[in-house]
Amino acid sequence: MEAAHEGHQEHRTEYASIEDQRHPLRRMLEALPAAIFVSDKHGNPQYANKEARRILGKGVLPGIDGSNLAELYHAFVSGTDELYPEERMPLVRALSGESCWVDDMEIRHPDGTRVLHVSANPIYGESGELEMAIAAFVDITVQKEAEDLRESLLSALPIAVRVYDKEGTCILQNQLATSLFGGDSLETHHNYHQLESWNAHGLLEGALHTLQTGEMTQGEVRLVNPKHDLQIIEYQFRRFIMHGQPHLLMRFGDVTQRNALAERSRHQTRLLHSMIESLSAASALRDPYTAGHQVRVAALSVAIADEVGMDRDRKEGIRVAGLLHDIGKLAIPAEMLAKPTKLTPLEMRIIQSHVVAASDILQNVDFPWPILDIILEHHERLDGSGYPNKRRGEQILPESRILAVADVVEAMSSHRPYRPALGIEAALDEIERGSGATFDSEIVAACATLFREGRFTFPES
Repeated sequence: MEAAHEGHQEHRTEYASIEDQRHPLRRMLEALPAAIFVSDKHGNPQYANKEARRILGKGVLPGIDGSNLAELYHAFVSGTDELYPEERMPLVRALSGESCWVDDMEIRHPDGTRVLHVSANPIYGESGELEMAIAAFVDITVQKEAEDLRESLLSALPIAVRVYDKEGTCILQNQLATSLFGGDSLETHHNYHQLESWNAHGLLEGALHTLQTGEMTQGEVRLVNPKHDLQIIEYQFRRFIMHGQPHLLMRFGDVTQRNALAERSRHQTRLLHSMIESLSAASALRDPYTAGHQVRVAALSVAIADEVGMDRDRKEGIRVAGLLHDIGKLAIPAEMLAKPTKLTPLEMRIIQSHVVAASDILQNVDFPWPILDIILEHHERLDGSGYPNKRRGEQILPESRILAVADVVEAMSSHRPYRPALGIEAALDEIERGSGATFDSEIVAACATLFREGRFTFPES
């Protein structure tokens, strides 16, 4: 401690200008936004400006506690000694004649760990001998926390991200991008001309176009990854400005499995619709007098559903139900379906059983819509007078109510073995008489509007 005190006295005159609060140099150092810390050649603290005192706290000036740099090191440096051993401390290195810069140096502070960027340099006198060391440092704790947050957010993104500077160098990519294409997560040093090596037509052109014009570019490309697997990559380029310079954001994801699943789904949908068309044709062949009936009912049902504002998926479900609503007639004797005279009560009950038979025929088909319920309910009525379960009101699905109206209108306007076609107006009069009682009033109004405004006609058989 005495040696430190003697060294301090020896150089007191040399630092008089710094210690004199009236001196312009002192006022300038105090106003600097960067922290300044000065020690003599023996490692004794001589001066710390306002910013240094804010960052390091009290006890760093001579005459307060007489601490030397070694004591300050142990007081402030956070973490293990292996991370920042004493001999690597910037001012200690400066006292050995080395100019140095240290990024992300952590120190302990009453408010928590602080992160500093430190630059330290030796100062020589006129004789060429080392006289002091000076360190300038900046508190980058907030910036470091922001960087850590950015990294966390990038890592949490469900898509791969790369950022290119205006020169085309990849300066950042998140973990998903690293997994897809390799490289370091922070600095890959890959130029966007690497995109050309992916042999993906239009990819590099898209990147350059976006960087030059600011217009977004997106699409899909096929490429072989480092594991030699074929991948389908969905990409999007956007330009943004950072530090006054244009940068390129590339968002991309492996959609190979998604596209494969989508293709399988499309294939299954095609198979389902092929099966539906075949079943519909089979039931029409069974009952030649109603040939095309299901097709026409399906078309009118979809038009009504559109008129009342149903979405695309529900309209597709109604279309399928319309095409299959009489499939249960495959279980009804053909002579009964084609009988030109009035049906007996027993025959009527057998005919009515076709809605239950349809459930038996279709029960093992995994439809994405409530097809069985719609078919089972299309002869139910709001007042409970329908069949087979006497359901009423809200117990009946909206799709079933639409199919009920479309079925009656098509049946009355078409020829039957036991009577000629009655025409559209007679059919509309029939559903309007039952509006609000047996048929849904909104659906009846929609159906009547479609015909009377000329916005719907039945397709040809």
